[in-house]
Amino acid sequence: MERLLLPFLVIGVIAIRYYASKLGTLDTVRARKSSGQLQYYFTLFNADCNKVISWISDVVNGDPENFHPDTVQCIPNALLNIQKRELP
Repeated sequence: MERLLLPFLVIGVIAIRYYASKLGTLDTVRARKSSGQLQYYFTLFNADCNKVISWISDVVNGDPENFHPDTVQCIPNALLNIQKRELP
């Protein structure tokens, strides 16, 4: 069974990189096996939250036997919240 995990892991990461990069700037893709399930985590920047949520919903709803929903967290303009330091 462990032999099958690697191809699924690689195919999943490649698919996420391909499709997610069309939605924004893909920063990281991680995968881990937990409770017998393969879980993917990825971070997108400069993305439209509504499009990302819609894409995740389409993937999950397209194959509910194999995909289960999880948390999608959007933080609009998160990078813009960094305050500039005033120079004296």
